[in-house]
Order: sequence, then C-alpha cells, then structure tokens
Amino acid sequence: MKKNYKKMICLFLGVIILTMAQPVFCSAWGPPKTEDEEKFLEWYEKHKNDQNAVYTLTGDLKLTKGTKEDPIRFDGRGKVRIDCGNHGIIVNSRVIIDNPELTISGNYMFVLMENSIDSHLILKRGTVLDESDDACAVQVIRGTLQTSSDPSDRFTIQMKGKDITGIYHGTDEPLVLRQINVTAKGKGRVEGVKNNRNQTLSLTDCNIKVSGDQEACGVSNLGRTEVNRCRITASVSDASGTAVSVAGSEISSRDSKIVPEITGMKNTVYSIYDVDSFTPVIGRTGTDLKSLLPQNASVYVENAETEEKSIISMPVIWDASGADTSKEGITLVKGRLLTKDLFGIYINSSGISPETAVIAVPPEGMFLNSYRILSKEEGRIRGMLELPYPAGADSMILQYSADQKNWRTYEEKNGSTNIIRGQDFPKPFGVFSFVFDIPVNTKTFYMRTKVHGSSIFSGTSAVWKIDVDHGAPESSVSGESGGDRGGQTVEQEESTQKDQRSEGKPGYSEKSVRYKDKNSFSDQKSEKSQNVKKNGSSQRQEKKKEKVQGKKTAPEVQDNEKQTPKTSGWGRNAKSYDKGDLVFAAIGILLIFGAALLLGRKFFRKKNLS
Repeated sequence: MKKNYKKMICLFLGVIILTMAQPVFCSAWGPPKTEDEEKFLEWYEKHKNDQNAVYTLTGDLKLTKGTKEDPIRFDGRGKVRIDCGNHGIIVNSRVIIDNPELTISGNYMFVLMENSIDSHLILKRGTVLDESDDACAVQVIRGTLQTSSDPSDRFTIQMKGKDITGIYHGTDEPLVLRQINVTAKGKGRVEGVKNNRNQTLSLTDCNIKVSGDQEACGVSNLGRTEVNRCRITASVSDASGTAVSVAGSEISSRDSKIVPEITGMKNTVYSIYDVDSFTPVIGRTGTDLKSLLPQNASVYVENAETEEKSIISMPVIWDASGADTSKEGITLVKGRLLTKDLFGIYINSSGISPETAVIAVPPEGMFLNSYRILSKEEGRIRGMLELPYPAGADSMILQYSADQKNWRTYEEKNGSTNIIRGQDFPKPFGVFSFVFDIPVNTKTFYMRTKVHGSSIFSGTSAVWKIDVDHGAPESSVSGESGGDRGGQTVEQEESTQKDQRSEGKPGYSEKSVRYKDKNSFSDQKSEKSQNVKKNGSSQRQEKKKEKVQGKKTAPEVQDNEKQTPKTSGWGRNAKSYDKGDLVFAAIGILLIFGAALLLGRKFFRKKNLS
C-alpha cells in the first residue's frame, strides 16, 4: 500500500514540476523577441535630423513595410546611431540606407540580413560596425543587394573579431558592388567580401582592407571576378599565414591597386571634360563652415582609347581663404582636382575645376545679400532682391513698410504670397533673385521676410532699410563680383521681436550643416549620373545631357521554396534566457517539493497510526 502512495506522490510532484517549469522553458527556447517595427520607424523619422540620437534594440528588428513604390528610407542628415547589441536587423522588404551620419552597430553574428525573396537592400551612405566573433556584417541569404551608382556616395563597413566577413552573398544572382569601404581586422579567417556562388562579382571604386593573424582574403568568389578602380589589401601577422587579395575562378583587374598583386592589371588614359555641381555649404555665422566643404567631386571623364564616358569620384582641395564666416554672406570658393593617387592617367586639358558656395547665416535667419532699384515711377518702385535660397523651407513671404510699424505682405499677380512657390533650388550656388513691384511714396522704406518650415533660415528676418536712390549695381557674392551690399539692417520693433520668438526655428539644430535638399540637388545628382552616354561625341555642355545606360539590379530569387544554404558560422544561435527566471522557478519548485514531502509524511504517519 505504501508503495502505491509513493508512486502517486512522485507522479503528482512530476506534474507540478513540469507545470512550474513550462514558462521558463518557453522563455528560454521559444521564439526570439522582436522589435516593434512601427514604433522604430516613427522614432527614426522623428530623429533622423537630430544630433547624437540613439535607438537601442531590445529584439530583432524585422523590416517588412517597404515596397518598390514606397521603400523604407533611412535618410536624413543627423548623427544617428542604431545600437543593435545582441540583436540584428532582418530586411524582408525594400530598404534604402542613405544617411552619411547614420551608424548601425552590433556585436552579434550579423547586423543586416536579407533572408526573403522580397528582400531588397540598397546601401548608399552610412556605416555598419560589428565587433563579434563568427560574424558577418551584411549577410545576404535570399533577396537582392544593391549599392549606389552615384560616385559621390560611399557606404562603410567596419569589423573586428575572430572569423569575420564584411559582406556575405549567397544567392544565385551576380553581385555588383560600387563605392563600398570594407575594413576587417581580427584573428582566424578574415574576409572582406565573400560570394558563395559561381556567379560574376563586379567591384568598382571599392576600398577593401583586411588583416588577420593566420588567413586574410580581400575578395573571395567562386565565379568570375571583375575589379575596376579598387584598392584591395590583404595582410597577415603570422609569417606562416596566407594573405590573398582576390580569389576567383577568373580575375580581371583594371586601374586598381591590389596587394598582394595579381596579373592582368592595366592603366587607362582618361580625359576630364566636366565636373558635377555641389550643394552649397550652409551654416551659422561663427562656425567652421570651411571644414564642411566636400572632399570629393563627381567628375565626367572619357576613355581616350574607347571614347567610353563615365563618372568617377575624385578628391578635391579647396581654396577657402576668402570665406569669412564670422559674418553673414555668400562666398564662392574654387577647388582643384587631385589625380595623383587615382587609378589610371587623367588629362585635364580644359582646366576643369569645381566650384561651390559657402553661405553663413546669421541668428535671425534670412539675410539680404544685395538689392537693386530697377525703375522708379510716381508712387511705385520696382526692384530686385538677391537672397540665399531658404533650403528646406515650405514658404517665404516678403513684407514691406514705410515706418516699420504698419507692415504689408507682398502679393504676386496670381495672388500668392509665397515668393518661393514653384521655385527650384537655384543651381549651383543657391542664390535667389526676386523682382518686386510695390507702391512706395518715400525715398526710403523697409523690408523683411518670414520663412516657414524646417530650415536654418526659418523665422522672421532682420529689417532691411532700402534706399530708393541707391542699390548695388551687381551681385555682392564674395568671390564673384564683389559688389556693394545695398541693404542696411535696422533695429526691429518690439512687435517684430515677438514675432521672431513666436515663429522660432523648430526641428533645426543650431550647429552648422551642409544642407542637401532632397528635391533639388539629390535629383540633380541622380539625373547627372544618368547623363553620360557611351561612345558618343559632342560639345562639353551636350555631354552632360547624354544618358548612361545603368545596369539593372539582379532580379530577386523567384523560388520561395529554396533551402537556406548551410554555411558554417553564419546561423543565429538560440536566444539567451533570463537567469533570474530560472532562479525564481527553481526556488518555487523546491518549495512545492518540500511542502509535498511534508504532507506525504503526515499522510503516511496517520495511516500507520490507524
């Protein structure tokens, strides 16, 4: 009889133990926690232009909402960091990374992964950091990986650890990489780019540097490898180790610097015939705007042998000695193209040189660069204002007054008060000229502007005194004509100051920035990158309008039933569980077991007494 009771008690305790341990087992070996995609995307859109904004993942982030027509965009101009920690970002839709100040960091087996036939990751500008063993910063199992065709863009991958790879590509489609920097340093086997299929791998304008103790390989490919204008370096610290710059079944290299060297390298002669325009450098007065001048220029060149036209990124050294950013103004600066360290030989017989503008903006925002009185009739004045274009603004209105108290808003003939309505960004220097016609009976009157939107020019400007009998005959852009600035700033009335405070400058950092207007210069860049046509000859200005036939991106994998290739070291381990949960569960189990044991002993004691 006692044996039967003991069996029943053991069975009862087993059921209790399994019941108590179930939540712990589910927590330890259940599905990994995922980040709220909607919440994350809202956060990024809100903070993409902020400085030192940080988002820390608490689980894997799956990006599923991007489409071909409306992709997920990590753009903006703010210094933003996404800290993945022990998690990763899984791209299951169309995603574009295009923020030069964005850093995505992690310390797990991958930072970015594509593992769906709907995955389409486009790397334009940004940085990925991964410091973990057995890691791959960008891993492509299924889907499409694409890089920018704009030579001024550059995406950076930095890695540190043991047995690491910068980019792993495992689909059955050719891989084309442009403007990619990969730096990997560690122990074991260190690889920059690995293509695990017998497909063509093409690299253009890429910098790949890997170093390890035993094995280092810059580019590893099972198929044909094409290297154009690239720097690829592989090195090992152990004298008995192996360093390979490029490994593939067939390798071709042109205008590249490769260490250790491979055969097949050639030098090409190019003729420089044009250079792309720049976005002006815009920032507050008193800040170091010169340091924000672009380091590279998009240069149009022609192959002297084949007459093939292309666009390359070329270093620039600027002469900004005439730019006085301590006070408001627009200064044109010129640069010089550096060809010494480039791949191939470049001839600049036309003396092509880049130019851009440095615009120093006062605390009030908009300023009057110069003005000119065009005509004076009885009771009316017709003149022209020269202003910096308020990049990023939604609207700008012009007001005028004879006494600084009674202000009237200028209206155009169509009734619009927004004087920048329908205006594109004035290329290339951001100088906006506006002709006004107003009723004025005095020899002097006053003007000001109000700028609305997320712009460094937002708010109410200072008041400008306009002399009817005076006006700068030419532009006062420094470095262009050096004309006299006609407008005078006067003290604003208390009401004006209140307007300024109420207007404010929402969403814009006081720090100096190099503004990139997505509706102007980014469009200009994408247009210009297509405006070169192969094997044609025309005048210099016509050459800029010729189209480049860009390569189509690799089509997505159609077979959704394909198995994920088995690769050593790339799989994601099971999630680690909270040790605290196990401790509490164990304590609970022990308490229940002890209570059951005491009850059992009392039960058997009563039986024996009876």
